[in-house]
Amino acid sequence: MLSAGVDTEHPDFEGRAGAGNSFVPDGSDEACQGMGTLMAGSAIGKTYGVAKKATVVDVRVARCDGTAEAGTVIKGIEWALDNPMGAKGNILLINWVGKKSEAVNQAVAKAHSRGFLVVVPAGEGGQDACLDSPGSSAEALTVGATTVEDQFRQSSGRGGCVDVLAPGEDIRSAWPGAEVGTGSGTALAAAHAAGVAATYMSAEYMTPDTALATITREATRNAVMNLPPNTPNLLVYNGGDSR
Repeated sequence: MLSAGVDTEHPDFEGRAGAGNSFVPDGSDEACQGMGTLMAGSAIGKTYGVAKKATVVDVRVARCDGTAEAGTVIKGIEWALDNPMGAKGNILLINWVGKKSEAVNQAVAKAHSRGFLVVVPAGEGGQDACLDSPGSSAEALTVGATTVEDQFRQSSGRGGCVDVLAPGEDIRSAWPGAEVGTGSGTALAAAHAAGVAATYMSAEYMTPDTALATITREATRNAVMNLPPNTPNLLVYNGGDSR
């Protein structure tokens, strides 16, 4: 998972979170803001996570304010490719959105070709996700956000580059320092979708293409209200199972 850091010692992870590498200027892997921990908790946490037996490896690419350069994100992707961890497949969850970059999209495509399912947020600001990277990558699972009332979250990225939607409002999850916090946004929607993907991949080995097809096939159709034009009405669903 590429982010601004995860509190890998949080008890909700039960020892299933580990430090990978850091590419921020000071080399720190400290979780100096909460979003990475919230995301990890939403994906794999004992209490709030979808895939309750999965593991996460923290690769820090963003500063404490959440910003990062495209080149730093690419370095994080390359490190993940050189250090695969999953016995039944790997998921690369990226908490970064920037302007459209062919270099970033090529790195995502490389990860996909190397057996990684790449899951990314559709972005904030309500703009077309096709204008951003990595959301514009054809090889990524790009995730938009819904509200607690199953409406489209209007700040979410949208359009034809969005593959699925997932809960992204008032998400309760792990917070640094053994705390519990709440957050919103497409990053948390992507984390939820990554957890769903992990449940499918825990049952049997899947290529990234098979995982993408399974997630979209099993998604609940036409459940989200107030959807913008050209955005798929597909809400991720894991069949009620948690592994």
